[in-house]
Amino acid sequence: MDIEKLIEFPYALGLLQSRVRDIPKCFKITTRDSEMAQRFRNIVEGEIKVPVYFGEVLYKHQGKLKYQVISWNKELMDWINEITKNNTVIPSYMNREQKVNYARGFFDGRAVPSYSPRHLSVLDCDVNYPRVLIVKDRQVLLNGFKKFLGKNFRISSTMYDHRIAICKKPDIRRIAKHELFIGKKAQRFHELYTEFQDYESVK
Repeated sequence: MDIEKLIEFPYALGLLQSRVRDIPKCFKITTRDSEMAQRFRNIVEGEIKVPVYFGEVLYKHQGKLKYQVISWNKELMDWINEITKNNTVIPSYMNREQKVNYARGFFDGRAVPSYSPRHLSVLDCDVNYPRVLIVKDRQVLLNGFKKFLGKNFRISSTMYDHRIAICKKPDIRRIAKHELFIGKKAQRFHELYTEFQDYESVK
């Protein structure tokens, strides 16, 4: 199988890279989002066609139930480790369609639709402008992802993580155009973006 020709696989790759620090020995994600886990499972089973373990894990110290998807395939993981240089770079082999799917996976794993309140003088009221936060514990990968998006976003850092805040109108419109959010996050982003468009139309 020529993995580089697969269309949906980049979503799973983007999701994996967004959620781990170093590339693990198995193709694995653990999440409380059952829909995300199922999307990951469907691609691994359906497109890569390798066996998958799918189950629920209770983290007693957290009191939280999470979903785990695991696939053991040494050849696949060695390839991923090589093309990502142990999760420090974004793979460069992808075409346009694959890049969109990769970005959707990365957004699914680390991006959060949010908003920043602003005062709209025309209507003399406060409105919620959409904002997207991408948070990661490894800055080098965020550097690669902002270049991947073709933007020079500012990265802010704390003791625990690094983050990109996307809030400029052209960038928000681009996220909406390419439908980079999916699932529950897409619903929240759509609500914020629709409100944003409504206020923009009266300015």
